[in-house]
Amino acid sequence: KEKLKVIVGTLTGELTMEEACAHLGVSEAWLHQMRDEVLQSGLAAVEPKPVGRPPIEESADAARVRELQARVDRLKLELHAADVRTMIALTMPHLLKDHGGKKN
Repeated sequence: KEKLKVIVGTLTGELTMEEACAHLGVSEAWLHQMRDEVLQSGLAAVEPKPVGRPPIEESADAARVRELQARVDRLKLELHAADVRTMIALTMPHLLKDHGGKKN
């Protein structure tokens, strides 16, 4: 706590760097380094952080299950479309006949 008080004193102008170094018995280079670390820590503490819980990363298994479920859904839709085409072909075969001419 004493070191922090001295470092804050250098920031507020209450102490010169020389006075702070003499008080703590450290070099000016060390004091500059500690002062920078204190400022960085303080800045990190007041930076905005995401609200709420961090998102849960999806496991590889869960991603694979989701991928396979999407594939199953797509294949079911394709099967249903094929069933509809088959029913149309069986009940209305005249729709499938080629009229032999070009359409304009």
